[in-house]
Amino acid sequence: MKKKFLILLTLILTLCATLLFGCDCGKPDEELEPQPQAELTFVQESYSLDRYSIIELDLKNAGEQAITWSSSDENVAKVIDGKVFGCAQGSCTITAVQGEQTATCSVAVSATEAFLNLKVSQETVELLLGGKKTLNVSLKDNNKKEIPSAFYELSFVPSNDFVSTENGVITAKEIGTSTVTVTVICAGRTLVKTVEVTVKESLNISFNKTVIKLFANSLKGEKQTEEQLNLYVYENGNLVENPTITYSSEEVAIATVNQTGMVKAVTEGNTKISAQYVSAKGTPVTATIDVEVAYPVVTVNQKLDLEVCADSDSTVNFAQYSDYFDGDMTNVVLKDDLGHFVDATISNDIVTIDNAALSYGFRTLEFIINGQIKFAFESEIVTKIITEPEQLADFAVTYGGRGADGSYEGYFVLGCDINMTEHTVKSDLGNEGATYLMCNDDLGFKGIFDGKGHTIYNLTNKSVFGRVSKNGVIKNVGFFTENNMEYGVVAGIFGGTLENVYIRSNLANQSAEHYSSIAYRAIGSPEFINVVVDVIGINDVVQSSLIYETQPYTPNYVNVYLITPNETDPILYKNSSITQGNVIHYTQSQADKDFSLLDKTSGYWETAIGGYKFKTSAHYDLSPLATPDTSTFNVNGEGTLTWGAIDGADGYILLINGSIVKEVATNSYPNFVQGAVRITAKGNGTSSRDSAQSEVYSYFDLEEDYVADFAFNGYEALVGTYSDENDVCNTPKAEYLTSFEGETNVLKITLTSARAGKAGFILKLPKDPGQNKIQVKMYNQCSIGQALFFIKPGMADEKNALTTNLAGATKNAWTVQNIDYSGLDKTDEIVIYTYAGDAGQQAITIYLSWVKSVNIAGSLEEGYLADFSKSAYEDLVSPLGTSSGTPTVEAEYMTSFEGETNVLKIVSNKGGNGYTNFKLTLPKPVTTDKIQVRMYVAGITTPAGMKFTNPTTDGTHSDEDGGTNQLVKDAWHTYEVDYSSYDAKDALEVCAWHANEQVTFYLAWVKVVENA
Repeated sequence: MKKKFLILLTLILTLCATLLFGCDCGKPDEELEPQPQAELTFVQESYSLDRYSIIELDLKNAGEQAITWSSSDENVAKVIDGKVFGCAQGSCTITAVQGEQTATCSVAVSATEAFLNLKVSQETVELLLGGKKTLNVSLKDNNKKEIPSAFYELSFVPSNDFVSTENGVITAKEIGTSTVTVTVICAGRTLVKTVEVTVKESLNISFNKTVIKLFANSLKGEKQTEEQLNLYVYENGNLVENPTITYSSEEVAIATVNQTGMVKAVTEGNTKISAQYVSAKGTPVTATIDVEVAYPVVTVNQKLDLEVCADSDSTVNFAQYSDYFDGDMTNVVLKDDLGHFVDATISNDIVTIDNAALSYGFRTLEFIINGQIKFAFESEIVTKIITEPEQLADFAVTYGGRGADGSYEGYFVLGCDINMTEHTVKSDLGNEGATYLMCNDDLGFKGIFDGKGHTIYNLTNKSVFGRVSKNGVIKNVGFFTENNMEYGVVAGIFGGTLENVYIRSNLANQSAEHYSSIAYRAIGSPEFINVVVDVIGINDVVQSSLIYETQPYTPNYVNVYLITPNETDPILYKNSSITQGNVIHYTQSQADKDFSLLDKTSGYWETAIGGYKFKTSAHYDLSPLATPDTSTFNVNGEGTLTWGAIDGADGYILLINGSIVKEVATNSYPNFVQGAVRITAKGNGTSSRDSAQSEVYSYFDLEEDYVADFAFNGYEALVGTYSDENDVCNTPKAEYLTSFEGETNVLKITLTSARAGKAGFILKLPKDPGQNKIQVKMYNQCSIGQALFFIKPGMADEKNALTTNLAGATKNAWTVQNIDYSGLDKTDEIVIYTYAGDAGQQAITIYLSWVKSVNIAGSLEEGYLADFSKSAYEDLVSPLGTSSGTPTVEAEYMTSFEGETNVLKIVSNKGGNGYTNFKLTLPKPVTTDKIQVRMYVAGITTPAGMKFTNPTTDGTHSDEDGGTNQLVKDAWHTYEVDYSSYDAKDALEVCAWHANEQVTFYLAWVKVVENA
């Protein structure tokens, strides 16, 4: 009773509170009433389906809660998650319960003929021992619908213990065969499938790499020609130790393999090597590996200049490369980079090339010698090198193969300046039909004409090229003429490219209006690039100074300069105009001509008298000079030349009418090499200009530390005779060579010793290196018994030698000699002296490649004698000769090695009795008793000793000089060397012995140890 009273009291209080405070939500009263939930029902009251089929039921007004499904008779139909499966004919009720709501529907299962379709993913399975495979099983109804596995029972039973099964996963246990029975029981029906399982051995064979790369020749041990195969065999998961393998090569002509697995290269090509293993049960397994065999390629530092139309076939001497292969040269195959094979033959060490089979252009020629080794020569192959006016006069007919339409092609170069006086070029515009086909720009010269900076002068009557096609290129050449020219100086009709060309023409005497400096007509879309046209005379008849006719075509003008006598002189024919690019027009009298747009990177342009010329040679009519300078030269008695130095160049050597000027009065050497040459001429009493031919050679455009690089012909003028205190040596003969033994731009100096066996020469240096060390790259050929020294400039004989005897140590090979000029009064020349005792006259030939100044000491930090922070240190390393022999050394700068930066790598091959030595010239002399050397030694496998030997002043050495240190291999170590008793303090010498092999030294630094 008390409880009922409390409930009633609570309701009364709640009602009073509601009446007292009211409701402020602003909602209508009806919204406060709860809404009734929609009734849960099936979409249909009844469903029907066939036996062994499946349908999905649909509910209306189902919420988010889980639904519980049930069947009133699971023998008729089963239901799972709304999916009903018909088991047998009959009817039942399906119930769905969600929360407090329940929905029912009736299901009728018909007895229509029905079937179940059981499928297994595989009917046969192959497994390696220990392997696994999952069988996928699917059961579908009449309508090919997948029946969920919850509606049936599934089992997997193997026929024996060779395999096991779990949840459809078959695991291979033993080698053999087994049958796995797959059984499905669904709605009282049983379906069975069988799967045949074969368990095999687990065999695996593999190589440790995918490809072997070999060379067909060893290059004296430097290239790998054979390699041992490494493979692994696993049998049933276990590594087989020392397996028996059968090897075979697919192409034994390319590479062979023995039964130990050693692959040996035979010749260039690709093949495969097979390795087969047979298990204890007799099961074979095979693996293959690719083998690539190439010829070792020697990139030769020697450029070949070849002519297709040479008077005789070219030859290449391979004697200098005999060290690359064993035996005699017996066979050669020659191929260019276009894949063309060229006939070539061998006689001794000389390869003769069939020039006519060459393809012109810049080619790489590959010489395959004895089927073992490939030599690659960068080659410039030209149709013809033109050196005579007769050759230029008919080059198109003789060498170009002019066709019926007037077209011809090829690659032609000038080998020198060509004077065409009294020689008329046999050019024309084509045959009769082609002459007037002005619109056809595909006729005429189709090749390349490269003047190489030379000049064609005194042209008469006809231009060099009658017609130039759209593919024709004329470049790097000067045209000089004052004669009347039909149509144009370069061509009659021009449709190609004119580049880096200087034209000096005189149109003052022309008799036809359509005669011009370049061509009569430009057709198509020709290119005029970097062209200077200097018209020194013009008359009223001429209507164009550059090109007569261009319409309706559109030439492109890039950096084209025209110089004419008057500002009003016509440029193009009056009906033509410049639509692409521009032409800069100057007058002869204009004081300042800006040629800054000219691209001078070709190397053929250089500032000259009021205009431009080619660097290697130029020919001018010189203006009269009323009062010549006091330093003069007579020119064939017809005038007087003067010259002086101006700024802007390192130097020239001057030739006047073919005579080399060595000294010029008040402007003698070395002043004249300080600037370019300016030439004026005194008239011979007439008002007209006097013609004087001047040639400028050997432009000393020296780079960086070079004081002589022999880059151009003309250094011969700086070679003089050396005389000692007792005898006058014979005059040396100097000759410029474009290349020799792999070096380009070489100065060859030939000496014949005097009666007392003495010879020598002086080479004046275009630049004074000052009191620094210098380096000279030289190649010497001496007779037996001769001594050879560099001696102090200005001194008398070998008593003042700057080097040790070089005759034997440097014979017949390029070497770099380090020469110390420190403290010398005279440093602007080098002097070589040779002495052959009383053996009478003997010959010696010296080849020089360059001379440069070495001054790298300034980069050293305090306390360091060498820190290798610049690659120039490579040239300071030389072989150290001892009584046991002299090795060969090579040095290379490395940015880092094994934790050290700026490292000098020195590779030294063994000398006599296993000694391997080197000498490093120090940029700074040792001024303390001790130094420290940070060094890493590699490449030694046998016990070896090492010592720092005594760098003596006379260059003599003993194997026992210096203290012995315990050699530290394959690790950085700091050695301390006592210099207190050493004779010379400007070098570091190292000797290692009993190595009998190549040794590699790495140096990180050399520094002083302060005296106590």
